[in-house]
Formats: sequence, C-alpha cells, structure tokens
Amino acid sequence: RAPATPKPTPAPGTHAAILLIGLLRSYEHMGIAEVSILAPGALGHVARNKRSCTCKLDAPAGGASIPVSTSTATMRLDTMWEDKVSVYQAMKFEVSANDTAADCLWLQIKILEASPPRPENKVKLMTVTVNGA
Repeated sequence: RAPATPKPTPAPGTHAAILLIGLLRSYEHMGIAEVSILAPGALGHVARNKRSCTCKLDAPAGGASIPVSTSTATMRLDTMWEDKVSVYQAMKFEVSANDTAADCLWLQIKILEASPPRPENKVKLMTVTVNGA
C-alpha cells in the first residue's frame, strides 16, 4: 500500500475558511434560502480585533440597525423539490483571506418569497461546519 500523498498547503494569506451550510430539502411546505457569508470590516461601523479573533458591531445611538458588511459570497437554494423524500444538502463556501480583513465571518440566511407564491416558505438549517486554515 502506497503512503498517503499530503495535500498541498495553500499559500499564506490565500485561504481563510471553508464553510458548509447544511439545509433540509423536502417535497412540501419548503421555501427558498439565500445564504450569504459576510466579511466584517468593510464598513466603518465594525471594529476589528485580529488578536482575539472577534468582531464587534458598534450600534449607533438609538439602537437602529446598521449594515454589518459586504457579502463575500451568496448562494440561493430552493429547498422544495418534487421527489417524495427529504434529504440533506450542503452548500459549500470557500472564503479567501483577501475577502476579509477580520479573523471572523458572519452568516446571514434570508427566506425569500417564491414565485409563484407558496402558502408556506419553511427553511430548515441543519448544520454549519467551518474549517479554518
């Protein structure tokens, strides 16, 4: 048996993380998910602290909501299908170190209106897996 071939290591500063977002797909009551990975630091409202790997959202006076950042990657998935079985499906996001100035990412999931409209638009998040380099 031959020894395992080592996987190549990404060049420093080129690969920040791989994220797998697992959703349930089923045949009734399901909706459309828009999944975005956000990189804090693109707007002045976000404070970065690379030493502690934390991101802090500074709320303005009055507690109004403010945008966190710009999206580095967005995918849509219609979680309803015709097969009469429910299955797990993963969405894979590869985030490069060039996409983020911080050592953390934000996950945003929106449930979108289907066209034509559906009586229900359920999205079931099953897993979030992060593999940081």
